[in-house]
Amino acid sequence: MLLILQILEIWPIVFSSAYSLRKQPSQAHSQSVTEPCLFPKPFTKKLDIFCQYDYHKIPYMCDPTGALSRTEVEMLDDTVKSLNLTSCFCASTCDPLSSSYQLGIVVIPNVTLHDLEFCDKTVDSIISPSLPISAYQYGVLLNQYWSDQCNVDLMLLYIRIWVSNKVIRPFIVPIYANSLQRLQRFSRPIVTSNREPVLSVLQRALKHNKKIIESEHRETNSTVPNWAKWTTFGMVSFVCLAFYIANCVTNKMGKTQQKSKTSVASTRKSSDRFRAGFGGGMIMNQTQQKKSVMMFRTFSKTPRNNINRL
Repeated sequence: MLLILQILEIWPIVFSSAYSLRKQPSQAHSQSVTEPCLFPKPFTKKLDIFCQYDYHKIPYMCDPTGALSRTEVEMLDDTVKSLNLTSCFCASTCDPLSSSYQLGIVVIPNVTLHDLEFCDKTVDSIISPSLPISAYQYGVLLNQYWSDQCNVDLMLLYIRIWVSNKVIRPFIVPIYANSLQRLQRFSRPIVTSNREPVLSVLQRALKHNKKIIESEHRETNSTVPNWAKWTTFGMVSFVCLAFYIANCVTNKMGKTQQKSKTSVASTRKSSDRFRAGFGGGMIMNQTQQKKSVMMFRTFSKTPRNNINRL
């Protein structure tokens, strides 16, 4: 009887412990989500808990396993601010600048090909693609899954371990999207060292990708330099002004020449009239004398011809 009473006293404790052990795997699974299509959505409390936002207080940082300490996250945030980048996970908590590109950083402890296959049925686990391609596809799927609430311009995906038959080093995958879609050709996974700290890998990746953005921006804007534009404008203006001055000088010279010609012609006409008026009688007498001489010659010729005929 005493044994039965002891068993009845111990049974609730055993039942509660069994229930807690039964419940523990589901909780662990909820905290270790690695499928990109099962990540919590932005602007939800689940994402804040999953990314440990209450711990590091950085809105663009998603570190489910706490790979970075709070001090390291603050150092990373200083690098992000110096590069004029902001977060897309901003509702009312932050005020992103309009000229800043939106950033998202995700640190994932381990990923398998089955995680990618779970969200993308086109991936075949038997004929597995190369690991860099799989890492890139993983980042693209996560970016597309979050694109409804947050359009990330640059996402840095850090995969600490890609679980495979081979020993795989960590990957850092930059994903260019949204306003930086034109730089998608630079979205190439980079294999890093296992010994290098996560902070240094992320800082180096941020600076490298910022240089890519700035160099591409300079190339698009430096196709025609400003000094060439101003030089061309000045030369065109100088040529137009020279043509205008030459046209004005030509018209003025033409008018003066025409005035001089008209004045010479009028002087000649007035002189001829003056001469005709002053010596008009003499001219008329000369013409009459010429006419009389001509008539006299004609009359004088006819009798001689008649005499010869006789």
